[in-house]
Formats: sequence, structure tokens, C-alpha cells
Amino acid sequence: MSSFLEQLSFQVNSVGVWSSTHKKLANYTINDVEFIFYVQGGSKTTIVGAEYECQQNDFMVLEPMQLYSSENDGIVETEYYFIHFDVEPVLYLKPFIECFRTPITRIENPQRVINIFKMIQREVRCREQGYISTINALIKLLSIEVLRSQQHGTSTALVGRSAKSAAELFVDQCIAHISRNLKGDCSVESLSSHFNLSKNYIYKAFMQVLHEPPSKYVTRMRMLRAKSLLLTDLFTIEEVAEEVGYATLAHFSKVFKQYTQYSPREYKKRTLSQ
Repeated sequence: MSSFLEQLSFQVNSVGVWSSTHKKLANYTINDVEFIFYVQGGSKTTIVGAEYECQQNDFMVLEPMQLYSSENDGIVETEYYFIHFDVEPVLYLKPFIECFRTPITRIENPQRVINIFKMIQREVRCREQGYISTINALIKLLSIEVLRSQQHGTSTALVGRSAKSAAELFVDQCIAHISRNLKGDCSVESLSSHFNLSKNYIYKAFMQVLHEPPSKYVTRMRMLRAKSLLLTDLFTIEEVAEEVGYATLAHFSKVFKQYTQYSPREYKKRTLSQ
């Protein structure tokens, strides 16, 4: 396991603490890997159709391009630490996720995990010399804490299967189809033809479940994929554009800059030089 982790690097996109005293149900997807650690309260979270009762000291590992639903406790304040990050090389994303036997784990040493999250927050905020290497080491340390807890049998039990609405089940199917076909046609027209459903139904389903149109979701996923591919050295920028479904480099560069504030070349140079 240690030798595998040594081959990985991580780019942090956001890190912080979230809290709420109100009961709230939300459906969502994420663009990157997310680690969540509950320090107070909890939630009922559905991950790929499996429902988990998350409580204090539970650690959650979420992968990109999945549909999740979460309802926080609402009885007591819910608070958790979180970190969003990309895994590089992108080809190792799936093996990294598969290292964790279950997406929810009860942590044996919660204070140590809290301290690691706080150190990551400090490194991101202060950006002192060597902070990228330090953050990478800390994320690997977090991963090891979770894996050790899983080895000692402290995974949180599955409590049931979720009863999803027709719209949620359909959007689930769309997300899986889109993730397999980012290089091809993922337009609403294409989805309509593939699933033999009207464009209006597809649009309404996405708005009901994810609160964004399918076109915006597809673009977000393509930008996530593009950011990862740009840092692998396996593809030229022109090839990255093709891999994420853009017919011309000019169109890809325009959309990429809208999302990242950098051209693909600038993003690659800036990120690799950190």
C-alpha cells in the first residue's frame, strides 16, 4: 500500500469546516475526490444506492461523477471537516478509491484525524515553501488512518437501500453514461436518443435532482477530466481537447479558461511549477 501511495500526488481544490443546525436534504455530485470527517452530529447519506447512518467520528470517502444524497441530523448541530482534491496521475484515481473497502469508516483515533485536517488547512492558507509536498504527505497520512481503522473492523454498517425517485434513478443512469462517453456526444439530444426520452424530461430531471441543466453538468465533468489529463504528460493539449469531447482546440481553450481563469497551457505550467 505504501509503495502505491508513493506514486500518487494530490491537488487540493478546497478545504474547510462545514456546520449546520438545520435539517437539510440535498442531491449532489462532485468534480473530485472528497474526504469528510464528522466531528459532531451526523447525516443519512446515500452512496451508489446504499444508505449509511453517518455519526460523530465517521470518515467518508466520495469519488467524482456519482450521484449522492445527504440529509443532516437536524436535531443537534452537524459539523464536519472536508477536503476536495484531484488524484494524479488520473489513471490511478479508481485504484485509489478501491483501496478503501467501504466509503464510511469509524475512526479509531479521531483527534489525530482532526489534527491532520487542521494542518492541511494551515498549509493551504499560509502557502509556505514546500507546502505542496507537505499537503501531499498529509493526505497520504489521512488515507492510512482510514485504512488502519478499516483493518481493525471499525467500518460503519450499511443500514439499508435508498428508495430513489424516478428522476434520481434516471439521473444516476445519465451520470454513468456521461462518465463513459465524455469523449463523445453528451448533448441533451444524444441523451434523449440514447434513453428514448424527451429532451424536456431530461432537462427537468437534472434540474430537480442536481439543480443544474445537463449541459452544465457535462461541461463540469469535462473540465475535471481535462485538468487531470493535462498533468499526466501522456497527452498533448490538442489530444486532451479531443479526449474530453471538443472538436477544436480553440473551443476547448475558451471553455477551459472560463472555468479555471487560465488557458490549458498556463494551467499546466502553473500547476506543475508549484
